[in-house]
Amino acid sequence: MRLNRLAAAFACVFLLLIRGGAAAPADWSVTVPVASVFREPSAQSERVTQVLFGEPVRVIKSSGGWAQVKVLDQYRLADGYPGYVLLSALGHPSSTAPSTAVVRTARASIHAEARSDSPVLCAVFMGTSLPCDATSGDWVRVALPNRAEGGYLASSEVSVAGAHPGTGEEVVRTALQLRGTRYLWGGLSASGIDCSGLTFESYRVHGVTLPRDADQQFQTGLAVSRSQLQAGDLVFFGKVPGRVTHVGLYWKDGTFVEAAAHGVTVSPLTRRADFQGGRRVLGVKLHMPAPSP
Repeated sequence: MRLNRLAAAFACVFLLLIRGGAAAPADWSVTVPVASVFREPSAQSERVTQVLFGEPVRVIKSSGGWAQVKVLDQYRLADGYPGYVLLSALGHPSSTAPSTAVVRTARASIHAEARSDSPVLCAVFMGTSLPCDATSGDWVRVALPNRAEGGYLASSEVSVAGAHPGTGEEVVRTALQLRGTRYLWGGLSASGIDCSGLTFESYRVHGVTLPRDADQQFQTGLAVSRSQLQAGDLVFFGKVPGRVTHVGLYWKDGTFVEAAAHGVTVSPLTRRADFQGGRRVLGVKLHMPAPSP
């Protein structure tokens, strides 16, 4: 009885520290399919990126229902992407497992059991990465944040970490699964995505980590000219030389895949007078650029 009281007291103190903003930085996981990260603790401020189900974030402090975070798997600063997310979207991290399953389809469903007619626990989006500890026929068992029992994803909808990163054509095919998705500034999923979110997510599915934003993506990889472009190369645009404001994925025959105002689509590169160059990120050693607020 005394141990139970002590445990309850400790839990209360811990929650008060977290919610009161006095706790030291701690790692949490996203417990909703997708959550927006804002520049300031307000939904009316700029959406700078999004985080997906199970994605780890480091909570710096919290107040008024908002958590100041660093998104650990997205690069902007050396220690992650900074911003604010609703505290209600965060929970305890998933348990560890020997491997990782990454969703490679636009959308997928996590089931309670290893069969398609079992209850759906959660819908998830492309790029969602979860600890994976077992397979059962056509299913992969994954650990879930805030859930002890875990769930199941169809093996046809995931890649297991450690697989070959794929070819440029495969990266482009991944991006094309999001064709028709609406444009959303800071978006990172099939419910809405921006230009650098499309390139970031398409490569993340294949185990390649790019900086989150277009200006920093332009500073990584190997520079290639228009005549050297191959499928999967990043192509950059901007009206002012040296100032990149848009990015896409080169495909074939002078076309590229982009997330623009009209959504994710295939566009002709030859009509773009603001082309600033290409970068190859497959088969080359990537270096993250200098951190930039």
